[in-house]
Parts: sequence; structure tokens; C-alpha cells
Amino acid sequence: MKACKQCHLIVEEGEVCPQCKGALSREWQGYAIIIDCTRSDIARQIGVKQNGKYALKVR
Repeated sequence: MKACKQCHLIVEEGEVCPQCKGALSREWQGYAIIIDCTRSDIARQIGVKQNGKYALKVR
């Protein structure tokens, strides 16, 4: 699995993020699954605007 360097979305396959078209990296740590981004404090803190699985740290 890879994570986007810009929006931190975790992606199963591919070379480009389907959400923001950013570059993907294999070097990431931790993740958060956002189910309801409108009510999630964590989503607000990491700047997420769509539901999904997001890496907490991407290099």
C-alpha cells in the first residue's frame, strides 16, 4: 500500500493519487480511518475533507 504525499490518502495500487493526483510514497506511518469527516475531530485536525483511510505521516 502507498500513501499520497499531499493529501495522505492510502491507496492500494497505482502511481498517482485518485483524489488529488499527487505522488505516492511507500514510506508512511500510522493511519486513521475517517467514516464521517463532517463530525470527526481527527479529520479536522489532519485537514481531511473526504471519508477514507489516511496516513498520519508520509515521507
